Amino acid sequence: MADKGLRLFAVFAGRIDDGGFIESGYQGARAACARLGIALEHVAHVGVGADELAAAIEAGAAARPDLILAHGGSSDHAVAAVAPRHPAIRFLSTHGETAGSNFSSFTIAQPQSAFLAGALAGWMTRSGVVGHLSGIRIAPGLRSRAAYAAGVRAANPQARLVTCFCGTQEDNAVTRRAADAEIDAGVDILYTMLNGGRQGAIEACRARGVAQIGNVRDWTTAEPDVFVASAIADTGRLVVAWLDDVVAGRLVRGEVRTLGMEDPHAVRLALAPAVPAEVRARLDRLASDLAASRIALPLEYSGPELTL
Repeated sequence: MADKGLRLFAVFAGRIDDGGFIESGYQGARAACARLGIALEHVAHVGVGADELAAAIEAGAAARPDLILAHGGSSDHAVAAVAPRHPAIRFLSTHGETAGSNFSSFTIAQPQSAFLAGALAGWMTRSGVVGHLSGIRIAPGLRSRAAYAAGVRAANPQARLVTCFCGTQEDNAVTRRAADAEIDAGVDILYTMLNGGRQGAIEACRARGVAQIGNVRDWTTAEPDVFVASAIADTGRLVVAWLDDVVAGRLVRGEVRTLGMEDPHAVRLALAPAVPAEVRARLDRLASDLAASRIALPLEYSGPELTL
């Protein structure tokens, strides 16, 4: 496609090499910009809070790019605060439910793959105790935790769920301690929603013979001795979809869009070879029901939590 002369400024609430949510968005932006001839400038390691992100977005807007992407943390609140002051710039937040005349929110349906992860854990646990471990308490993580819990209940109502938000997506010492605490509580399958701090949980699971379910990317191929599955949620696909629409002139201003299992490259549950055929068949049926909206996913989880 011909160079449109567009300039994109991207703000990332974390490391662009975190092996998770932030890297997924960065790689999507990088690939799409290269393909579409869009000049990309970015800033990373920005804090997750709305004020920090808004300051970084405002600084980028001063250079008057055509497009601004905000990815991670409280990016939806930050974009909603800054975008109205710059009506000539088009903005995207990669989660949220707020949009305006010059800003959109595109969201990955991570709760769909999280629900399937919960069902898998419920069917495959031997101890009857399954775990969830995440870092910061932001809306996408909270909703995915709720969906995971619902998946566990749907598959195995007798299973007990141990869940923890340890306060960091990046600190491996903290995530190792949190994973060990969950394993001490009887967890034999642990679903992790982490970024750079996932290695701590991997080390804990490997040392103690506990299976892990990852998220965002396919961890079953990266660490096959630890991961029994991975709840794929490729946020980079959101950025690609937005930039494609911008360049093609079909962007609907003020759109809130969700990308889910209708695009299996974006959202699915990747399984390790060790998952039995019977369990795979059950998961396929659940996936069909999710794609057809025959399963309503909860927005909140109201059960107990583990505190460190």
